[in-house]
Amino acid sequence: SFGNAHERLLASYTAQGGNMTLTQVFPPFSRMNPKATPWLRKVRGVVDRFNAKYDGQFEAVVSASVAGDIDASDLVEGRMPIVLCCIVCSVTVIVGCVFRSVFLPLRLAFALAYTVFITLGVAVVVYQTDTFWWLFPYLSDFDNAGLSYTVPAIVIPVTIALGLDYDVFLITRIIEYRAQGMPNDMAVVMGTATTGPTISGAGVIMSIAFGGLLSSSETMLNQFGLILTVSVLLDTFVIRTVLVPALMIKADKLNWWPRVMPQPSSDEYSYPHVQYTPLPYTED
Repeated sequence: SFGNAHERLLASYTAQGGNMTLTQVFPPFSRMNPKATPWLRKVRGVVDRFNAKYDGQFEAVVSASVAGDIDASDLVEGRMPIVLCCIVCSVTVIVGCVFRSVFLPLRLAFALAYTVFITLGVAVVVYQTDTFWWLFPYLSDFDNAGLSYTVPAIVIPVTIALGLDYDVFLITRIIEYRAQGMPNDMAVVMGTATTGPTISGAGVIMSIAFGGLLSSSETMLNQFGLILTVSVLLDTFVIRTVLVPALMIKADKLNWWPRVMPQPSSDEYSYPHVQYTPLPYTED
């Protein structure tokens, strides 16, 4: 009968002895949806007020997979600033000691932060809005689930490592030219020109490798692929080829302080390591 079925159903959610019961709540969105976190926090607030009101008489506990994910997310978000601070500080100190400059590591930290912020901004627009659904319909399958908390924690150190590698490669060549007597602006131009094909080729190869993850239907793998691909292409074709040279040309002597560089040669085309053939001058 209906009454017996109701009792059996109630018994299935009640512990033996009748001192504990289970209540299941199904919100109208997935646990990866951005609405899940504020919703669960409100539920926990209601439960905390209930426990405070009936202290010692009744106790309610929120337990679910999404609750564990949110606790882990809070832990990661709390530790990420510490981790990033340690990474940036250690990289800044090492680069400053290697190149014997104060400005270069600060400029490097700015370039790395710029890459990370732009890349994460693109990921937020792609996965937390419907802006690109018309161009990539498969994004609707993710239902604006938002970025997984594990993705930035893993991707940001990788992005910093790749950007640091390209930056050190470029700066090393610029320093070689400047140490041989080139003016600062010419050393920057020559260093960018000679390392550009190598950096661009490496960036294209890495973006193709990371881009394979975009074919995955798993949310985290897809997000890994997008963030790493965008960061590599941005770092390769914008940061190292436009932003870094522009900042170094503008900074001029500040690039090397307190390091002492040789005075630029009076004849800017007399460097034995640069083959330069001037164009013939003709009058119109």
